[in-house]
Amino acid sequence: LREKGYRIGLVEKAEYKKAEAKEKRVRDELDRLSSIRISPGNEVNQKIVSLGSRPIKHMVSLRDLLRRPEISYQGLGLFDKEVSKIEDGEAQQVEIMEAANKGAMEEGGVSVGINIDLPEEQKPNQYIGTYLAFRYFFVRKMMFVKYAVAFVIFPGGFGTLDEFFEPIQLIQTHKIKPFPVILVGKDYWKGLREWIEGVLLAQGKISPPDISLFHIVEEPDEVVRLIKESSGKISHP
Repeated sequence: LREKGYRIGLVEKAEYKKAEAKEKRVRDELDRLSSIRISPGNEVNQKIVSLGSRPIKHMVSLRDLLRRPEISYQGLGLFDKEVSKIEDGEAQQVEIMEAANKGAMEEGGVSVGINIDLPEEQKPNQYIGTYLAFRYFFVRKMMFVKYAVAFVIFPGGFGTLDEFFEPIQLIQTHKIKPFPVILVGKDYWKGLREWIEGVLLAQGKISPPDISLFHIVEEPDEVVRLIKESSGKISHP
């Protein structure tokens, strides 16, 4: 949304350029991690095990290693001292980019990418099986809602908040059947929940049951559990 806001004058040039530079740093870091490869060996595998993951059996890139859910970007510091040179917010984006598509493809699922046509918009990643691009944001969001069995939302900006509140409102007003809306990262989202409870709920703008329309979790296992618990209860037209 920031790109569109900049084009119509709602976002200052300095803010847009700052965000653009941040996105470039994330892309560059992903490329850099792809170029660094490690081979199996006692020392390497001991470090991997210390991060709570299984040993490797063949040469892999640090980007491949990062796709393991138990390994964080900062954990890669055991293999590469350069990882500490980007900000925490950028590190988090490095961790989650492509992860959903790659996981779906590797497990034999359907991997779909839904993009928006904008100048300098990021290109689809290599793990997308079906790629769809839309001219309008509202059509893109409609596709999300129409076919989703869950929304799993990681920390982000205005666009992320827009995509979070869209299903919440539609579920609240009974325009769609309920499905899990899951926010990942308790520290990041706790302020939003406090505002929803302390302002919206306290002033009667929403009802107490509306608080249960979304979940805030920390671990991947919690995400899986919530989706599995809702399995079979979700229907779409």
